[in-house]
Amino acid sequence: MVERSLNLKEHLSSDEYTLKDGVFFIPGTLRGALYDTNSGRVYSINKSGCEILFGTTKNADYWEKLIPLGLVTKEKFEIKPILSELLQNPSLQFVWFEIVSDDCNESCIHCYADSMPPSYRKAMGIPAGEFIPVEQVATDKKEIRKISFMEWKDLITSSYSLGCRKCQIIGGEPLIYRGENGETVFDLAEHAKSVGFEFIEIFTNGTLLTKEKVQRIKALGLNVAVSLYSSDEKTHELITKTPGSFRKITESLKLLRDEGIPTRVETVLMRLNENTIKET
Repeated sequence: MVERSLNLKEHLSSDEYTLKDGVFFIPGTLRGALYDTNSGRVYSINKSGCEILFGTTKNADYWEKLIPLGLVTKEKFEIKPILSELLQNPSLQFVWFEIVSDDCNESCIHCYADSMPPSYRKAMGIPAGEFIPVEQVATDKKEIRKISFMEWKDLITSSYSLGCRKCQIIGGEPLIYRGENGETVFDLAEHAKSVGFEFIEIFTNGTLLTKEKVQRIKALGLNVAVSLYSSDEKTHELITKTPGSFRKITESLKLLRDEGIPTRVETVLMRLNENTIKET
């Protein structure tokens, strides 16, 4: 096991702006994230945003836009670091399982995982992942290995044993997932239900849902999150790069609504869809 220290930053500031108490920044290799422990929200930050937060780039407009989100304040206050206390008493409350990192039937322009249809990847000469026993995994970082179905079950069970009671299963596109013996995302969700998870959400692009799948979701008592980028069909499909995806997702949302499935819609704001956000 390799032990890594958490590179959490609190109370980052620039001129008159300061991250609020309970808001932490974690830099990554390519991107970063802002964790708001007050609201439970997590915000993905691109490279230029990270540079602004670190102070290597000055941009007051960027800081100003973080104020309405409750992340930043211009008020002067006595700084009371709470990071050390949080790390001494960690509490795992929510976990998401990225069961597929590269398989998707869409190829969205903003996708941080570079997910794409398997046929695209094959045409580009990118090898598909295989199920390789953990003891055989090469040290070469180019080696691709998918976690087996049984290992996913163990991870779900371990998360529950650590006190977690809420989880999200995400991809790629989780409805594409197949285990070594044909297991699906619903088999993983059923296992999470059986060990005691109280809230289980499947995050999907919504294009692969059918009446049968929605009935399985209802029977398992699952929640669903769906990606919708615009109320305008052309704009949505410019982002997904998948013709017909808008019609499929709207049909799926109707299916979920008609069956009373708890559903939320997530929209990634970008230049392509910013003019239709209010309507969406």
